[in-house]
Amino acid sequence: NYGVFLNNVIDFLVIALVIFLLIRAVNKMMPKAPEAPPQTKDCPYCLSKVPLKATRCPFCTSELRVE
Repeated sequence: NYGVFLNNVIDFLVIALVIFLLIRAVNKMMPKAPEAPPQTKDCPYCLSKVPLKATRCPFCTSELRVE
């Protein structure tokens, strides 16, 4: 009984490794999605995320330069 159990465990591990390597290879072949341009910027005073077009930080109410 121990031999059958060990054989099943080894078979399972081999199959799991093969599936893992197959999925990894397929993921490497897939094209990468282009990155979207950033929609936010950091407030220089409180380091919170604010929209790019914001003129005032909603967290610390400091005035921001519009770029």
